[in-house]
Amino acid sequence: MSNFDPENITITGYADRADLPSVYKMADVFVFVSLCEGFGFPALEAMACGTAVAASSTGILKEIDSRAYRCVKPSDPGQIARIVYSLITDNEWRHRQIEIARRESSKFSWLKCVKKILSVYKEVIKSYE
Repeated sequence: MSNFDPENITITGYADRADLPSVYKMADVFVFVSLCEGFGFPALEAMACGTAVAASSTGILKEIDSRAYRCVKPSDPGQIARIVYSLITDNEWRHRQIEIARRESSKFSWLKCVKKILSVYKEVIKSYE
């Protein structure tokens, strides 16, 4: 366990896209609490950078192994605080999660995403021929 100091919490707000990898790598925890999201690319990016993630239980990361991040109920600030606190203070647990997250995030890429989209488009075009 490490010492937790609330003074060390930084809420970044907007960050330029080019700065995101550095911001993710400096963080102990990336908190992604969203009520409605198609897919949590920011959370996946943080995982790929080796940052522990706490993300909404709204299904934004349903394609990713649930051991790679901690699920939080977006409407429960107490639960969010407890999980973030545990990720910050329990180094062993955080590092195990990061290891799983890096493996999981390596399964995703923009190239794979584009290839899947193109294959769907090709199937749709074929169905109209």
